[in-house]
Amino acid sequence: FIGRLSYIKGFDIYMNVIKELYKYDKDLNFLIIGKGPLKKLIKPAQKTIPILHSDFYPYEKMVDIYNHSKVVLITSRFEGVPTTLLESLACETPVIASNVGGISEVLRNDENGLLIKDFNAKSAISKIIDVLHDQDKSSTFGRNGRNLVLDNFSWDVITDKIEMVYKNFLL
Repeated sequence: FIGRLSYIKGFDIYMNVIKELYKYDKDLNFLIIGKGPLKKLIKPAQKTIPILHSDFYPYEKMVDIYNHSKVVLITSRFEGVPTTLLESLACETPVIASNVGGISEVLRNDENGLLIKDFNAKSAISKIIDVLHDQDKSSTFGRNGRNLVLDNFSWDVITDKIEMVYKNFLL
């Protein structure tokens, strides 16, 4: 989990998912980067689940986090297009996310990640296990996600789009 530890970001949902997921696979480790009002949920869970938590991690080193992650789970209740989503996709890290807001405009279900409608722990766990145990699917999601980011969200593409807006405005 990377982001604000809050209700809107679905951090409570994330914690419920990892508690159940750990029952299925004791080899998993979980990383949480962020702070917020629901930080209090971490310490009790750390008694039984291997959770590494940091309030902050240097932005320039985040690529290492994404590259070492097997999957990124985004549990937001409301969302635009989260930076975590784009960064994960750019690093070819498979993403499983709630089907809300701008997430569903970027993440194409079963093409470059998996969307979870009406987010629930059972559905999330099933999809996470599927991605963790299917290397072909994981690689395909990663490759397709990176291509999507490069084709639509790279600085060159964004700069071209902004230039086009200015040209159309000035003409």
